[in-house]
Amino acid sequence: MDIDRRILVLVTALILGGCGVKGVPVPPDQSPSIGRGQPTFKDAVKEVQPTPIPKSKAEKEEDSDNE
Repeated sequence: MDIDRRILVLVTALILGGCGVKGVPVPPDQSPSIGRGQPTFKDAVKEVQPTPIPKSKAEKEEDSDNE
């Protein structure tokens, strides 16, 4: 091998060897905090009433047939 090819192989090996995670990846010691623990909008503490779902035509016909 000539000297240019050796340099090219050496540089390539150094570049590829320096990339990536070394060893087994581990999770962080402490989990990050999410938010501030307070609602960020004022309506968050209001009680929400569910909206009634209207009956379909089939359900209405079924109810009228049963009566």
